[in-house]
Amino acid sequence: MKQLITALSTQARLLGADLIGVTATSSILDHQNGLSSELIEQYEKAISIGFVLPKSLMQTIVSHSELPNLYPHYLATVVIPTLDRVALLIANMLEKADYMGLALPTDLSALDGAHPYYLHNLIGSYAGLGWLGKHNRLVNPKFGSRVMVTTILTNAELEETEPVANACGQCTICTDNCPEKALSGLPFHPLHDPDDRHDSKLCRGTTCQICLALCPYNQ
Repeated sequence: MKQLITALSTQARLLGADLIGVTATSSILDHQNGLSSELIEQYEKAISIGFVLPKSLMQTIVSHSELPNLYPHYLATVVIPTLDRVALLIANMLEKADYMGLALPTDLSALDGAHPYYLHNLIGSYAGLGWLGKHNRLVNPKFGSRVMVTTILTNAELEETEPVANACGQCTICTDNCPEKALSGLPFHPLHDPDDRHDSKLCRGTTCQICLALCPYNQ
């Protein structure tokens, strides 16, 4: 199976992805956020694919120059379509190798309008692409909160990636600078509801993202 994950990783990077990891679907059965247990139990593994956004794009979120916040534009027109395309082609590649492969949409608003990216970030954390920060999004040790992720479910017996330890520690930059005070500051716990850390009714979503832009790991 090492040969298969190497081939999948190579193809994902050629298609525009930057990161790839694998976890067991059993890790999310208690908090699958809209996906039925019956669906998840059809697959043994979840492949997490990550796309790293450039620093310059994240800086437009908090810059006070004449340049507007470009994050929502590129998220909608480039990042999400790229991840969707990569996930679908990787799923197709798995099927051609006689395995099941189900690409989940990067935007899961149809399942959870309040937290459309949470499930992918959760899976990404278990798959070793980073940890869930106090802003409920993935934090990668090298790229910080500049990573967007999506998921492919499969029955291929791929080797799981080791999770990364949560390194937020006592840092409260994201919670302190949230203009709507939508972040509670609680560290991630698998038994928490996403709203325990992130009040979706207060959050301005992709039109803000100050919590992502200020993450010190972005450097």
